[in-house]
Amino acid sequence: MLAGHTVVHVLGQGGFGITYLARSADGLDKAIKEFFPVDDAERIDGVRVAARSGREKRFEMGRAAFLDEARTLNTLPQKPGLVRIEGAFEKFGTVYALMEFIDGETLDRAAEIVLRKRSHIPVMLLSDLLDALLNALDTVHRVGVLHRDIKPANIMIRRNGQPVLIDFGAARPITRGSSAVSMFSRRYAALEQFPARVTQYKARREHGPEVDIFATSIMLYELVSRSLPPDAEERFKTLRQKGADPYLPVRQNMLRNRIAADYPDALLDAIDAGCALFPEDRLQSARDMALRMEGFLRAKLEAPAEPPLKPSPTKPGQSRRKKPALRGPILIGLIILLLATAGVLYGIFGL
Repeated sequence: MLAGHTVVHVLGQGGFGITYLARSADGLDKAIKEFFPVDDAERIDGVRVAARSGREKRFEMGRAAFLDEARTLNTLPQKPGLVRIEGAFEKFGTVYALMEFIDGETLDRAAEIVLRKRSHIPVMLLSDLLDALLNALDTVHRVGVLHRDIKPANIMIRRNGQPVLIDFGAARPITRGSSAVSMFSRRYAALEQFPARVTQYKARREHGPEVDIFATSIMLYELVSRSLPPDAEERFKTLRQKGADPYLPVRQNMLRNRIAADYPDALLDAIDAGCALFPEDRLQSARDMALRMEGFLRAKLEAPAEPPLKPSPTKPGQSRRKKPALRGPILIGLIILLLATAGVLYGIFGL
């Protein structure tokens, strides 16, 4: 039992945790994510979770961050493309997040089903995916949180086709940089997410939304061209050794893989711009990516809060006249008066 819910079975397991299907006493299905980083944790007595020897600090840092971010995400506004996190709690030596259960398939499985029937992912499906994903990321980034693990397995497609971003087990505050516990999926991770001691690359700034934009772009690269570019660590290593980034632009990869799909330039250009190796060279936010793909996306990101309107400057010696507040009522009164007058004239002259 977890938070009054009976655990039914495992829905999925990754490097950072395990997600279970759980059922409440009144029969409602929920998903419960358990913080269980495979490199840092072990199971005791089949139930309790403890840090592996020598990994205590990493485990505790990750556990605290998981609980922190789950509580932060619980306050997010409800969005169609964002999983609803209903609460977080501690038990059995670790932490759990209670969230809505999404009945559907992960994006990687859904893509396989589509590709068995067609030679490529249809443009309309990609547009629907990006509409939902960029709006979800924009919402998360506005409250100062990075997802840090965007990949096809972390996007669910509901039975009605609605994409939903899930699994915030690796999420971190935007203000926390490379000193945070390093948890990522290598194939989709940005260069700055790899340990600096391994890559010898030191980012010029703290991690920002461009981390998630990189992963989103790599995922799109894979969806439209059917294969992945070299991971960021390998690209940086090759760049240092040979002076050239081995990244192959997405159009060329489509040709190499014989993908005959008429994707719009706005989409393909945005993918390449988001896959830039160094963070300062990439698209910087979900809004940047949406603007780059203007004309391809149907939905618009919500406009940021507008500052109070400022009065327009006037030229020296020029006064600013106020518009009469009663202009509307006065005009209506004049119209009524004219109609009444016309009625009187009609009665007098028999017109």
